[in-house]
Amino acid sequence: MAEITDTGIKEKTYTEYLTEIQKEWKAVFGEDLAFDPETPQGQVTSLEALELVSAESAILNIGRSMDVLQCSGQQLDDLFSLLSVIRRSATRSSVSCTLGGDHGTIIPAGSIVQMDSGTKFLLNAQVVIGVSGAEVADFTCEEEGNIAVPAGSVTKIITPVIGWNTVTNVFAGTAGKDVENDAQYTARYFNELFSMSNSMMESIESAIYRQEGVSSLSYKENVTNSDNSDMDGAFVPAHGFTFAVQGGGAVDIANAIRRTKSAGSDTRQDVPCTLIGIKDVVVPKGTRVSGVDGAITYTFRLKEDAKLTTPVSGADYKATGHFECITDGQLDLPAGVVDTIVDPVVGLNSVSNDAQIRFVCVMIDVWNQKNTFVTQSIPINFLRVEPVPLEILISTSPHAGVFPPDGKKQIKDNIIAYFEGFEYETHDFEFDGIKVGEDVYKARLYTPVNMVKGHNIISITMRVKGTTTDLEMTDLTMYQLATIEEADITVISA
Repeated sequence: MAEITDTGIKEKTYTEYLTEIQKEWKAVFGEDLAFDPETPQGQVTSLEALELVSAESAILNIGRSMDVLQCSGQQLDDLFSLLSVIRRSATRSSVSCTLGGDHGTIIPAGSIVQMDSGTKFLLNAQVVIGVSGAEVADFTCEEEGNIAVPAGSVTKIITPVIGWNTVTNVFAGTAGKDVENDAQYTARYFNELFSMSNSMMESIESAIYRQEGVSSLSYKENVTNSDNSDMDGAFVPAHGFTFAVQGGGAVDIANAIRRTKSAGSDTRQDVPCTLIGIKDVVVPKGTRVSGVDGAITYTFRLKEDAKLTTPVSGADYKATGHFECITDGQLDLPAGVVDTIVDPVVGLNSVSNDAQIRFVCVMIDVWNQKNTFVTQSIPINFLRVEPVPLEILISTSPHAGVFPPDGKKQIKDNIIAYFEGFEYETHDFEFDGIKVGEDVYKARLYTPVNMVKGHNIISITMRVKGTTTDLEMTDLTMYQLATIEEADITVISA
């Protein structure tokens, strides 16, 4: 039978088992015993060997079910649940519909409407039609899964109610989600592997990935004593880190960072501003300035004293002050918006931010113990993702009778799947797809294209959408994400 060795399970083949059994038979009945397939002993020994191989296969499957890279289905659920990583269930699509009818008509909860495709939706709560003759109500799909609900597609009333005449959805609904498949589940498991730990970058990464809606992220850590203003295109504070996160709620992400980061590590983004005033005026640490974006006033606090020593013109001198944001919000402020001095300083005349301000700030309340308990708010900052759409042109020479009729569509689907991440038929996993900050190499696009049989690739062109330069690889910052749409993939036959 199979042996457990220092290198794993060592299995025997059918031929090895058959040879051993025949050797034992010869030891009893003589070396001249024949084992031709038509002889009784030939058939019996073959059946014995097959039974041993079958039993060994069962043992091997039990062993493999304990390996997260080889098991599947329920075995994944059992193993991953040990770290509280639970497979995400399917959800149902939802849609808001306008119900038309007579004033006072009562439409009971559970009433059914239907899309043109035949998919049915149930009314969430009872509705009474008002004097306007129309009411907006929410419906939930009868079936689970990723079911698209285009605008104007819900038009049929299935449950008859006297006085209820029409139904329609002016806007598209929210599609549900399919149950998480093994590939997605395994990918998320590895993303959340360190979720039970603290004070490591991997701990923070896992904590963020556990938040609903987060699909991708990247980060940079700065362990030096000095701020780094351009670490892969991003500002990273001294003894701190910067995350770029796609999806998820800002407060959820900030709380995940706060709970898992090490004490004293910094996330604050730098907001450099030019301070202008009288020579040698010292602008003290903590001085506040502000800028208005729409209806929101963002306030910033000076991190260190700034002394005006650089001449500008006439009697004016300047200095660069480094500020931190202390207002909740997703900032996207152009240069020059920060122009108000909140805390007046004698001799300080004006302030202006030097460059675009683009990050998320969430103020988190924390407790400190210093003689008595007091609360304070600290800013948690992170970046949002900047999409970089690509265009891909594939020139191919198809073989008649071999290249599938929908081969071009398959090539496009494979390219999109390569970006999003997918499961190979061999059960090997492409865990990540293309993630935030990850460069796309044109040479690697040959793999998903060649997964469609019956053609030769002549050339592949890859470029940033709207440009003409053919790229061998992208050059993205840590907060940028390469994206692709089907409409931006062109497959031509040469």
